[in-house]
Amino acid sequence: MSEVFPQLGYQLGIGGVGGSIVGYAPKKLSKLMAIIVGLALIGLVYLNVKGVISINYDALWKCSVQCYERSWLSLFMVRKRDIAFALLEASQSVFC
Repeated sequence: MSEVFPQLGYQLGIGGVGGSIVGYAPKKLSKLMAIIVGLALIGLVYLNVKGVISINYDALWKCSVQCYERSWLSLFMVRKRDIAFALLEASQSVFC
């Protein structure tokens, strides 16, 4: 019994540290990407105010909506039919 607890503690410790690292990196990268996109938009608005460039805000809005619709978040939208088909395929491979 005393051999189980050190091994369990080691596995929980490694899992906790690994999970923290895996969660920390994407959080920092997403914040960095948001800052870069924000600074780019601020730069474009500044250049528009100074008259260096002209921004078509309607086209920019349509583009941003299309990008959102095609983003990785929309990849996780799964229909019930797809889940049923995947379960059917899995059950056939297990029982055949």
